Amino acid sequence: MNIAISTRVSSSPELAHRLCLAAQATEAGRARSFTRQALEQWQVHGASADVEQVVSELVSNAICHARRGGSGVILALRRDDSMISVEVFDGDPSVPVRREPGLEADRGRGLKIVGALAARWGYVAAAGGKCAWAEFDLPRD
Repeated sequence: MNIAISTRVSSSPELAHRLCLAAQATEAGRARSFTRQALEQWQVHGASADVEQVVSELVSNAICHARRGGSGVILALRRDDSMISVEVFDGDPSVPVRREPGLEADRGRGLKIVGALAARWGYVAAAGGKCAWAEFDLPRD
Protein backbone atom coordinates (compact mmCIF):
# COMPACT_ATOMS: atom_id res chain seq x y z
CA MET A 1 0.00 0.00 0.00
CA ASN A 2 1.49 3.36 -0.99
CA ILE A 3 -0.02 5.83 1.45
CA ALA A 4 2.07 8.80 2.51
CA ILE A 5 2.04 9.59 6.20
CA SER A 6 1.38 13.25 6.80
CA THR A 7 4.09 15.41 8.33
CA ARG A 8 1.49 16.33 10.94
CA VAL A 9 2.42 13.13 12.85
CA SER A 10 5.27 13.52 15.34
CA SER A 11 8.32 11.30 14.97
CA SER A 12 8.76 11.15 18.75
CA PRO A 13 7.77 7.57 19.67
CA GLU A 14 6.27 8.49 23.04
CA LEU A 15 4.05 11.15 21.47
CA ALA A 16 2.98 9.36 18.29
CA HIS A 17 1.45 5.98 17.63
CA ARG A 18 0.60 4.31 14.33
CA LEU A 19 -1.45 1.21 13.58
CA CYS A 20 -2.01 -0.58 10.26
CA LEU A 21 -5.46 -2.12 9.94
CA ALA A 22 -7.03 -4.55 7.50
CA ALA A 23 -10.16 -3.50 5.62
CA GLN A 24 -12.40 -5.56 7.92
CA ALA A 25 -15.25 -4.32 10.12
CA THR A 26 -13.74 -5.92 13.24
CA GLU A 27 -10.75 -3.60 12.97
CA ALA A 28 -12.74 -0.62 14.30
CA GLY A 29 -12.74 -2.27 17.74
CA ARG A 30 -9.00 -2.83 17.49
CA ALA A 31 -8.55 0.86 16.61
CA ARG A 32 -10.60 1.94 19.66
CA SER A 33 -8.53 -0.28 21.95
CA PHE A 34 -5.28 1.05 20.43
CA THR A 35 -6.51 4.62 20.95
CA ARG A 36 -7.53 3.93 24.55
CA GLN A 37 -4.05 2.53 25.30
CA ALA A 38 -2.31 5.53 23.71
CA LEU A 39 -4.46 8.00 25.66
CA GLU A 40 -3.76 6.11 28.90
CA GLN A 41 -0.02 6.18 28.16
CA TRP A 42 -0.25 9.93 27.54
CA GLN A 43 -2.39 10.36 30.68
CA VAL A 44 -5.20 12.00 28.72
CA HIS A 45 -8.46 11.27 30.48
CA GLY A 46 -11.00 14.05 29.96
CA ALA A 47 -11.39 13.72 26.20
CA SER A 48 -10.77 9.98 25.87
CA ALA A 49 -14.37 8.94 25.16
CA ASP A 50 -14.72 11.61 22.46
CA VAL A 51 -11.39 10.68 20.84
CA GLU A 52 -12.30 6.98 20.86
CA GLN A 53 -15.70 7.70 19.27
CA VAL A 54 -14.16 9.83 16.53
CA VAL A 55 -11.51 7.17 15.85
CA SER A 56 -14.29 4.60 15.56
CA GLU A 57 -16.26 6.75 13.10
CA LEU A 58 -13.26 7.68 10.92
CA VAL A 59 -11.84 4.13 10.89
CA SER A 60 -15.26 2.63 10.06
CA ASN A 61 -15.61 5.03 7.12
CA ALA A 62 -12.05 4.32 5.97
CA ILE A 63 -12.63 0.56 6.11
CA CYS A 64 -15.64 0.93 3.79
CA HIS A 65 -13.57 3.01 1.37
CA ALA A 66 -10.47 0.81 1.68
CA ARG A 67 -12.50 -2.22 0.62
CA ARG A 68 -13.41 -0.41 -2.61
CA GLY A 69 -9.86 0.84 -3.10
CA GLY A 70 -8.28 -2.54 -2.35
CA SER A 71 -6.11 -1.24 0.48
CA GLY A 72 -5.79 -1.29 4.23
CA VAL A 73 -6.17 1.58 6.68
CA ILE A 74 -3.57 3.42 8.74
CA LEU A 75 -4.46 5.09 12.03
CA ALA A 76 -1.99 7.67 13.36
CA LEU A 77 -2.35 9.38 16.74
CA ARG A 78 -0.28 12.30 17.99
CA ARG A 79 -0.16 14.28 21.19
CA ASP A 80 1.61 17.56 21.74
CA ASP A 81 1.29 20.20 24.46
CA SER A 82 -1.97 21.59 23.12
CA MET A 83 -3.86 18.83 21.32
CA ILE A 84 -4.50 15.24 20.30
CA SER A 85 -4.49 14.61 16.56
CA VAL A 86 -6.12 11.65 14.83
CA GLU A 87 -5.32 10.77 11.21
CA VAL A 88 -6.91 7.92 9.27
CA PHE A 89 -5.55 7.01 5.83
CA ASP A 90 -7.23 4.82 3.22
CA GLY A 91 -6.53 4.03 -0.42
CA ASP A 92 -9.71 5.46 -1.92
CA PRO A 93 -9.35 9.05 -3.18
CA SER A 94 -13.08 9.83 -2.90
CA VAL A 95 -13.73 12.58 -0.38
CA PRO A 96 -15.80 12.24 2.80
CA VAL A 97 -19.33 13.61 2.42
CA ARG A 98 -21.54 14.68 5.30
CA ARG A 99 -24.98 13.24 4.81
CA GLU A 100 -28.42 14.18 6.06
CA PRO A 101 -29.82 10.75 6.93
CA GLY A 102 -33.48 10.21 7.65
CA LEU A 103 -34.65 9.39 11.15
CA GLU A 104 -34.89 5.67 10.37
CA ALA A 105 -31.50 5.42 8.60
CA ASP A 106 -28.90 3.23 10.29
CA ARG A 107 -25.95 4.90 8.53
CA GLY A 108 -24.77 8.35 7.54
CA ARG A 109 -24.28 10.10 10.89
CA GLY A 110 -20.56 9.47 11.35
CA LEU A 111 -19.21 12.77 10.09
CA LYS A 112 -21.84 14.70 12.05
CA ILE A 113 -20.61 12.92 15.16
CA VAL A 114 -17.00 13.74 14.25
CA GLY A 115 -17.93 17.40 13.75
CA ALA A 116 -19.75 17.55 17.07
CA LEU A 117 -16.96 15.96 19.13
CA ALA A 118 -13.72 17.21 17.54
CA ALA A 119 -12.47 20.80 17.79
CA ARG A 120 -11.54 20.63 14.10
CA TRP A 121 -11.72 17.99 11.39
CA GLY A 122 -11.24 17.62 7.68
CA TYR A 123 -9.48 15.62 5.03
CA VAL A 124 -6.53 15.97 2.67
CA ALA A 125 -5.49 14.11 -0.44
CA ALA A 126 -2.63 11.72 0.19
CA ALA A 127 -0.51 9.65 -2.18
CA GLY A 128 -2.69 6.70 -3.13
CA GLY A 129 -5.81 7.88 -1.30
CA LYS A 130 -6.82 10.36 1.38
CA CYS A 131 -6.38 11.20 5.04
CA ALA A 132 -9.33 12.16 7.26
CA TRP A 133 -8.18 13.97 10.39
CA ALA A 134 -9.56 15.35 13.62
CA GLU A 135 -8.06 17.44 16.41
CA PHE A 136 -8.96 17.72 20.09
CA ASP A 137 -7.74 20.63 22.19
CA LEU A 138 -6.19 19.72 25.53
CA PRO A 139 -6.94 21.84 28.58
CA ARG A 140 -4.15 24.22 29.47
CA ASP A 141 -2.64 23.68 32.92
